[in-house]
Amino acid sequence: MTAVAVDLHAHTVASGHAFSTLDELAGVAAVCGLEMIAITDHGPSMEGSPHDGYFEMVGRVPSVVGGVGILMGIEANIIEFDGSLDLGFDALSSQQVVLAGLHERTPYVGTSELDNTRSILRAMAGGSVHVVSHPFRPRYPVDVGEVSRAAADTGVLLEVNVSLIGRALDRADEDTDARRTVLETSRMLEGLSSRGGLCVVSSDAHHSSELAAFTERAGRIIQALEIDTGMIANRSVATLSEAIPIL
Repeated sequence: MTAVAVDLHAHTVASGHAFSTLDELAGVAAVCGLEMIAITDHGPSMEGSPHDGYFEMVGRVPSVVGGVGILMGIEANIIEFDGSLDLGFDALSSQQVVLAGLHERTPYVGTSELDNTRSILRAMAGGSVHVVSHPFRPRYPVDVGEVSRAAADTGVLLEVNVSLIGRALDRADEDTDARRTVLETSRMLEGLSSRGGLCVVSSDAHHSSELAAFTERAGRIIQALEIDTGMIANRSVATLSEAIPIL
C-alpha cells in the first residue's frame, strides 16, 4: 500500500511548458495504483498558460478516465501583494481543487520574505484556496512559521512538492539553496503538525514519467522528512474529502 492515493498537482500540455495529455496522465496513474489525480494547469497570467475559457469548461471532463478519478482544478498564480489570484471568482468557484503559489513568468514582483509571506497569507485568507503549492522556494522565501500558523487556522493544506523536495534532497550535501529548502520545509511541517494542520504530498508532474515515479519518490520523501502519515490529507480519497469538499 502506498503512502498516498491521490496526486493533487499535475500539469498537462495546456500549461504551455508540460508534455503529457490528461489521458496519458490518467493511464500512468492507473498503472501506478493511484485512485485519483487532479489536473491543475497554471492560471492564465503565466506565459503560455490556458485562457480563462479553459477553466470554464472543466465540467465537460469525465469524473473517471481509464479507471482513475479525475479532479479538474488550477494552480493559480498569486499576482498581487493583496493575495489576488489570476482567475475570476466564478471560474475559481467551478474548480474542484484550487492550488495557489508564487511563480516566475507571472505579474508577481515581490522579492522579499515579507512580501512573499504576506501575499501567501492573504491568498489563504481569501477563501478560494485549498492548497498552497511549494510554499517555500529559495526564489520566493517565506516565513514558514507564519505560513504554517495561518494554514492551520484557515484549514488550507500546505504542499510537500515531490519534484522540488526530491531534487533538494539529492543536492543538499553540496548546495546551500537545496539544503535550505529541505530545512525550511521540515520547519514548516513541524509548525503545521504542532497546530493540527495538514499537508499534501504531490508530484507537480510535468510529464507522465514524473507521475510514474511519484509513489516511490513520495515514500522516500515522507521517510526522509519523517512526516507523520496522519497529517497527509491525500493518503486516501476519504481523508482528502474530509479536508477538501471535493466529492
